[in-house]
Amino acid sequence: DFADAHAHIGALLMLDEDNLRAAEDELRLATKLDENNEDAWVNLGVVLYKRELYMEAMECYRKAILLNPKNVEVCNNLAVAVHQSGDLTEAAGLCFNAMAIDRDFAEVHNTLAAILADMYRSDKELAIGTAKAWVKHCPKNAIAKHTLAAFSGDAKKEKADDEYVKKLFDGFAESFNKTLAKLEYSVPKLIASRLEKNGGGKKDILDLGCGTGLVGEQIKKYAARMVGVDLSPK
Repeated sequence: DFADAHAHIGALLMLDEDNLRAAEDELRLATKLDENNEDAWVNLGVVLYKRELYMEAMECYRKAILLNPKNVEVCNNLAVAVHQSGDLTEAAGLCFNAMAIDRDFAEVHNTLAAILADMYRSDKELAIGTAKAWVKHCPKNAIAKHTLAAFSGDAKKEKADDEYVKKLFDGFAESFNKTLAKLEYSVPKLIASRLEKNGGGKKDILDLGCGTGLVGEQIKKYAARMVGVDLSPK
């Protein structure tokens, strides 16, 4: 009957996608034993979101926010879940709530950009108006400025602003490899195959835009020396 123990077991189990149901059981038990266990509610929301049970995830996040209204990460998580449920206006509002807590929290800006991209497809004026409010609230944020410029047709045609790219991929870093795996991303293997066809052999290699090093893993056997460079430190 020790709620924290069940919450910690659930937190460990949720690290493995194959154990999400077991993690859910432990976390539900933790919240039943202690309704004020904020971490258990947050992690239960994450598990339910991963299982695509968005409405249930939203309820867990809302309970966590009631316990700690200043938790910017949970506020962002709730916005993500509401976005998936289809309520773009509420999702955007939740992002502004998160920014009111901490406007420097990078993930919430990525979340709002994704929400507004979907909103733009159905209501351009609302999306542009919301983007303007975002820039007014965070005038130095590169993602906000780029989003508004893109909606208004003012974005540079050559490339996105370096600071925008940096912030975008910093926010994407944690899930980058898993996302590309789901997309069956094959560029690293294609590059390795091309090197092999060209006779292999050791070369000095510069990997521009190396990301997490997916290409490097595939071609390191051909490298006498390899340097990777990326705008995103994370």
